[in-house]
Amino acid sequence: MPARLKKLLEVSGWWGIALVVLAALDLALRLAGISILVLRLAVYTAAIGLAIRLYRAVSRKLIWKLRNRLIFAYIYIAVVPVVLILTLVVLGGWAVVGQVAVHMVNSELERRTAGLSTLAELVAKAAPDERTQVIQQAAPFMRHLFPNAERFSPH
Repeated sequence: MPARLKKLLEVSGWWGIALVVLAALDLALRLAGISILVLRLAVYTAAIGLAIRLYRAVSRKLIWKLRNRLIFAYIYIAVVPVVLILTLVVLGGWAVVGQVAVHMVNSELERRTAGLSTLAELVAKAAPDERTQVIQQAAPFMRHLFPNAERFSPH
């Protein structure tokens, strides 16, 4: 059986076979001059049954294609924007955390710089013979401000 005929038989089913047989019988009887009303009604019934079966088969294929299109549209209308928004939120959060970290490091550096500047001014304003005493008095403050720092003294 050829593949096309087999596919046609699958799609049309028994309604297609009945229609072909009844239509051929009706045609043969009409050519012979015999007209049977019941046979003609059977042909119309088989034609309607085949039309309903074909309508269902075609509508299933169209609905399947429509379903696939709707799923595709849903993905691009609903899922992709959500993913993009979440990506932007994550990138924005990352940028904010980076800015906060830079601000914290900058604040700490400014605090330490101010502490060193204050100590340097105190030592610079002190008389040369009092500088060692000023440095010793500022030592607890410096240990608190710079816990791992070492003091260098030329004397």
